[in-house]
Amino acid sequence: MSLEDIYTKFNIDHPADFTGHSLSVSDVVVLHQDGENTSHYVDSVGYREIPEFTKELSVSAEISTEKDAAREETAEIPAEAAAEHTAAENTMAEPDNDKVSYYVIEDLSTWAENSPEKSRLERFESLPEAMAKFTEYRGKETEDKPDMARAILGFSVNGSEFDLIHVRNHENCLSLDFTHSKAAEESSRFMEDLQTLNHEVGFDKVRVHREMSPEEIKDFVKQRFEYQLKSSGLDDISLYMDRFDALYGQGKMEHLMPTANQKHIVEDVPFTEWENPYIDANVREADRVETELAFRLADRYISIQEATEGYDYTIYDMDYRKLDGGVYDNPDITIRQALDEIVTDLKEPAHRSSLEGSIRTDDELIPIDYDGLIEKAEQAAKEHLEERIRTEVPEAVESKVIADFKARTEELFNPVNGQTQEDIEMSVYAYLQSKIDEYGMDIELVDMAVTGSRCRGLEEPVSDLDVAVEYRGGENEDTLFNAFNEAGFTIGGVKVDINPITEGKTGTLGEYLPGVEAYLEEKRAALQEKAAGQAQEEKQTVVTLTVAECGEFHNFGEYHEG
Repeated sequence: MSLEDIYTKFNIDHPADFTGHSLSVSDVVVLHQDGENTSHYVDSVGYREIPEFTKELSVSAEISTEKDAAREETAEIPAEAAAEHTAAENTMAEPDNDKVSYYVIEDLSTWAENSPEKSRLERFESLPEAMAKFTEYRGKETEDKPDMARAILGFSVNGSEFDLIHVRNHENCLSLDFTHSKAAEESSRFMEDLQTLNHEVGFDKVRVHREMSPEEIKDFVKQRFEYQLKSSGLDDISLYMDRFDALYGQGKMEHLMPTANQKHIVEDVPFTEWENPYIDANVREADRVETELAFRLADRYISIQEATEGYDYTIYDMDYRKLDGGVYDNPDITIRQALDEIVTDLKEPAHRSSLEGSIRTDDELIPIDYDGLIEKAEQAAKEHLEERIRTEVPEAVESKVIADFKARTEELFNPVNGQTQEDIEMSVYAYLQSKIDEYGMDIELVDMAVTGSRCRGLEEPVSDLDVAVEYRGGENEDTLFNAFNEAGFTIGGVKVDINPITEGKTGTLGEYLPGVEAYLEEKRAALQEKAAGQAQEEKQTVVTLTVAECGEFHNFGEYHEG
């Protein structure tokens, strides 16, 4: 049976017991003849042989077999050794619940070609060793084999195995097989390794699986429609193709729509364009001279950067607070070498202290974003300083509250007879000082601020000018209120309402003003709501009357308002 016979049978003349989808564009037909398999892509016109598809199929099965064999090899332990191993396990405190190992294949294409020099699958317990071997194979000069996977780096995570990087067309292509592994998803060590690989090895492309877009579906249907027309023997199909858009829009192409499998597309996209939810977005820059680095090590963060005489480094806790730092004064070594020596000191068990936290000798560095770490450290330092100010120098916090309030007043205050808020405060201060002297009061004026509606530009023509005055002394607030306001002090014809406050009763000015601000914000909102309601009420319905001699031609009449 020829390929054309197969197309006719499974696209047009279906067998009675056939329940699958119709053979169509983008499907692949695999023929088994004379002991060999060949693959053929259903194109818009005819078929196109794709030998790489057959190779990939055979490789997938062979990898699984090879992995099983490698596992069986490592599992073959002599009886005595197995007994010793079991005894040792029984004495161990706790098993490793996050078991991760690695494998590397030098050239996967040799598996597809059944080469006598087929690359073997090599297993590693250490990520640095696996990366070193992968990088070695990755850098070898090889002949071009378009779209064929060459060097491979894969993972075994708590019993779940999957490839992570395929080298295709001299580019590192990230496989997303790990996204289907629950073991990988739940393994913190795997996610840390993923970050390390991004930084140390780098990803150029990502093999993604997605669904066709509406535009792609329409193009797919159009190709199938065109193929059907050509297959029918028509000499000129342009008339039919010209009507395609209309027919498609009317839903008359449903029989040519792609199946669920056909809608599923696999493609390699640039890593920088991938919507990446798994890996630090700080893209690795190849061939960049490193001048600043940041890492997490157990429960510590480390930043290091170039300095005039070497490298400046800082160690932070998990709250991004600085614990230690200094200058590594050896400019003759690289930043990585300086970092390694700093980390070695931190892992040294001989002199444990609070600085090292829970760092152990087998902990690995996890790359993080340098700028992000510095930003968080600066924010933590700022918050720490503000906390110290609140606990050690509370007056400084109050001073900022008062300064911010007065700055806002200066912005919104409408001058009274040409006087600014500062002029008014000076006038009130002079008036109060005269009253204090007049009555021989034993008090001290601390500070004052214009408050009330006028400080936020919300006053009405008859509004008073409110001033809050903080004082120290033994006089009662109510007594002072009567004394300060009995004479009816005015500025520019506006009555001044003086409100004396003191610590221990109403509170200091810094404590009092936030409540004033909240009240004024409520008042502003109420006034805005009232204004909006009045504007709505003022809207009137306008009625236009028409006068015409004949009802049949009323549009020829005259229009009158009211």
